[in-house]
Amino acid sequence: MPVVMTSGEVDNLEELAEEPPKFKFNQLYNTTQMLDLQSRDSGEYNCVICNIYGCIHRSSYLNVLERESSPPVIREGSVVNQTVMADENVKFECDVVSALEPHIVWYYHPDLLNFTENQSFDAGHNPNALKMLTRIDEPHILRLGSVQDTDQGWYSCIAANSLGEAVASFYLSIENKATFLNDTLEPEREIKHAAVTMPSVEFTL
Repeated sequence: MPVVMTSGEVDNLEELAEEPPKFKFNQLYNTTQMLDLQSRDSGEYNCVICNIYGCIHRSSYLNVLERESSPPVIREGSVVNQTVMADENVKFECDVVSALEPHIVWYYHPDLLNFTENQSFDAGHNPNALKMLTRIDEPHILRLGSVQDTDQGWYSCIAANSLGEAVASFYLSIENKATFLNDTLEPEREIKHAAVTMPSVEFTL
């Protein structure tokens, strides 16, 4: 059975195991996983494996470096409004930069978001905001299928960690096919009457 310890701090497995969830032991594979490392965890770690024939000692030195910690940042250029035709699929992507693992959620809201006095998002200040579902492995991507007029509005990505949050809002415009044809069609000569029947267009001159 291996005994893992930090030099000068603990001297047996039982004492070390009293500090969950810092250490996680796997007795089947004789491994130790260290969680939530801090700079104070730097030091020499010794593994002692013993049986009836004797013991084997192994030592490793762990150096934990501090990293810069800050609220998440949403990369400029990743926030792009979209205009699509009805029944099309839409994908919004929120490119988040964060040293600490961010928690990302999406909201749909007809109007701009309201923020608290300290400029943070609070669902209580936005009763019309609807939380959207995303894939667990891709929380930074919002996918909408076969959008309709009712999907038009603002979509906001909110990325937060223990030090703060960042918000990016995207506007989705939905174009109706009939309206799109009327707005973009430019005939060569004046049209006296126009009858539009989807999906074909017939003009009476």
